[in-house]
Amino acid sequence: MKNIELRLGNLIQTTYEGVLIVQGIAPDHILACKKIGLPTGYYPIGSFDFVPLTDRIIQKVGFTKFGKYTTYNLSIDKWNFQIEKHPAYKTGYIFFIDIDDVAAPPSVHIESLHHLQNLIFDFTGQELTIKL
Repeated sequence: MKNIELRLGNLIQTTYEGVLIVQGIAPDHILACKKIGLPTGYYPIGSFDFVPLTDRIIQKVGFTKFGKYTTYNLSIDKWNFQIEKHPAYKTGYIFFIDIDDVAAPPSVHIESLHHLQNLIFDFTGQELTIKL
């Protein structure tokens, strides 16, 4: 994972400490902690990885499952986001915005929680609430 992919508040994971919250980003390392208010640690680039998206994590960030397929929905203000498994991809999900009267809404293939966090923030200006 490259540090340019990260924003403050993104979740990452390390082999020994599990899931961490990004608190600072530098060219050769990041600062991260287990919980806001706890001591921050120094993690060199390459010592952490993304948190892979799973059905469980998608639901923990507020998406609700609907339909007979693995499809999830989340509405924030005027935005209606959907995530679904797609047979074309062995890993990850398809993220798209459900827009009225648009037959084929724009979509993107995502595999990580930080990518989902960044997309939601880019559209809404709000952080996802994560109940891990």
